[in-house]
Amino acid sequence: MCCIRYTIRNVSRCWAYETAVALDRDQDLPNQLPMNDFWHYYAPDYKLQIQPVAALHNLNAPSALDKVKTECLKNVELLKHAPGVEFAYLPWDVIETAKRREERRQEYLQIAAEKQELMDDDGDGQVGRSGVRPALHAYRNAYRKDHPKRRRKNGDDDDGEEEAEDSADGL
Repeated sequence: MCCIRYTIRNVSRCWAYETAVALDRDQDLPNQLPMNDFWHYYAPDYKLQIQPVAALHNLNAPSALDKVKTECLKNVELLKHAPGVEFAYLPWDVIETAKRREERRQEYLQIAAEKQELMDDDGDGQVGRSGVRPALHAYRNAYRKDHPKRRRKNGDDDDGEEEAEDSADGL
């Protein structure tokens, strides 16, 4: 069975037939439809199969069909191809490579080592508040400024903690 035109009557016939095929009941499907709530969709003959109206003749000239086909293929050639991979945002870890992160870490550790040399005046080996730990915090904070969407594992950002550290540094 083939739907001739997309009218509600022809579509309902196609759906009925396709449902019968899906249920493997198309062999014993009667052409006569029983009375039901959807009877009016099968008008005017109220049968499942469509009877051809008359012998339709193909009035399309082969040269006209070739011309349309050629024109369509030219238009298809002008279309840009669809990408094979969907577009997605890259995670920050891919953008800023591990090598760059290690370089930044080494820079901050160098700053921390210089501060340690300056702060360790009493010779006890202890580093003051402005030594290594603040340098590591500076590294962490600089990384977060570059990557604002990155959060801690629990989902919190450390705004409150940084404010507390800043106020303690000022004392």
